[in-house]
Amino acid sequence: MKNNKQRLFELMERVGGLKLNEGRNLITQSPPPGFSNNDFMSLDDFIQDGDMNEEEEFSVDDYKTQGGKKGDIKSVLQQKQQQRQAGIPLTRDRTSPYLLGGFIDGIVDEDDNEWDLEKLKNIITQPPLTLLGQPEKIAKTSAWSVSLPASVGLIFNDREQKFEIVITCPSAGKCKQDCYAWNGNFIRVPNASLKRMKMLNYVINQWDMFEDRLVNEIIGKDILNKHNGIETLIRWHDSGDFFSEKYLLGAFRIAERIAEKTQNVRHYAYTKSINIINGQEAPPNFFFRFSFGGLEDKLIDKLNTPYADILYPKDYKPFIKHVRKSKTNPYGGWVFNYEGANEELRKFVANKYGVGIETVKYVAEIQKMNETNERMWTVIVTPDNSDIAGYRKDVLGAILLYH
Repeated sequence: MKNNKQRLFELMERVGGLKLNEGRNLITQSPPPGFSNNDFMSLDDFIQDGDMNEEEEFSVDDYKTQGGKKGDIKSVLQQKQQQRQAGIPLTRDRTSPYLLGGFIDGIVDEDDNEWDLEKLKNIITQPPLTLLGQPEKIAKTSAWSVSLPASVGLIFNDREQKFEIVITCPSAGKCKQDCYAWNGNFIRVPNASLKRMKMLNYVINQWDMFEDRLVNEIIGKDILNKHNGIETLIRWHDSGDFFSEKYLLGAFRIAERIAEKTQNVRHYAYTKSINIINGQEAPPNFFFRFSFGGLEDKLIDKLNTPYADILYPKDYKPFIKHVRKSKTNPYGGWVFNYEGANEELRKFVANKYGVGIETVKYVAEIQKMNETNERMWTVIVTPDNSDIAGYRKDVLGAILLYH
């Protein structure tokens, strides 16, 4: 066995659902109620028992990673600390994980000389209280999301006992410059970033617990949604992506387990991990939309494959603009520049993507239509809209206005 003492604690944690103190004597003076000393095994006996049959368990052990050493993490922390002391705002350099200011302040000794990496490990490996989130755009859709850190994340690899940097968006390209999770609130709001980092550590180190908890959370949401006559929508991911084949297959297994209990749950994902997904047989309740802006754009067939693309301001500003809330306009939002601009934008999108103008719709229009299995609509999506174009199977292209 790989590390007998560590494996013992992994097994005990799975059985009991609780972390054990490794310094605790396993054979207590008085056994718990209902047990005798014969029900327990000493550590020496456990190590010498070579006949243990272990069930094969899921482990995400082929994730994309940059090999990390504790010294490397110290270097990153020292650099971030120097930035903070110089009054330079913490930003992402897109090659290392975003470390929150609380990390920097909270993991040094009293003299600010030595980094308490054990404390850092404990912070990022603490399981999240909840696994599903509901960012603003997804909330408009009554959907829930599974989220990872954007592009890269910091983990403590429990199997290898070292810090590592995981590439969570292995096929990201120019989209890194546009990503809301990089440029928006997920950076500015500490709790959002920290939860995503904890999620990644949970996935890598404790997949079996992650899977069981996520299945239970989704079923719980679905019970409430059924009561209210609402379909349950699960988006993988609002940040991060499928970073390995095993992680993808694990997500499929979660969807299949849920389908055994309810047909009311639909899983969907915008993804750039096309090579990982192509050739896999997704469950019927799992839908993919390939996103442009990655390293595998050439694999996307815009005529036959559901896709998403970004329309930049230089293209849409002649037709539509965002108006901020004010005393004269208490609602704000996206408004057309002149009468007939909606039809002009529709025509522009039709020409740009080589589709018939009659197939170009706005979200408000598609919401009034019954969904079919024929991929025919190209839908213009403003930031104010719901995410309905993301998961509808009859939407061929979701055209997202950049903001």
